[in-house]
Amino acid sequence: MTIRGNDVDNAVAPTNVTTAEALVPTSASRVWAVPTFVAGATFDTPDLSPIVQEIVNRPLFVPGYAMQFTFKNSSGSRRRIYGFDLNASNPGKYATLYITYAVGGMKGLGAGAMAEVMGL
Repeated sequence: MTIRGNDVDNAVAPTNVTTAEALVPTSASRVWAVPTFVAGATFDTPDLSPIVQEIVNRPLFVPGYAMQFTFKNSSGSRRRIYGFDLNASNPGKYATLYITYAVGGMKGLGAGAMAEVMGL
């Protein structure tokens, strides 16, 4: 499975398959050898920091803007990844993005949605 970001300053969720397929991918990507899925299990992605860094380096990106990631499986099989909007009433089900960052020598931790990122 290949993970990429949506190469825009402030991502907006696609409303249908056509708009999802039209997203502009980041040049940075990560290949994820997804473990065998077991119902109810959780999984961590590989380090997504190069994708996140490419998005935050955009000239008009500012803190608080949305990021979006695409997960494409080259084998044609489908995997279900729960999104926040569909599972807001069941927070244990949706994916979460954790970002560790450093500014001026101080570290911080921010939370968003989609996968786990460590060590920016």
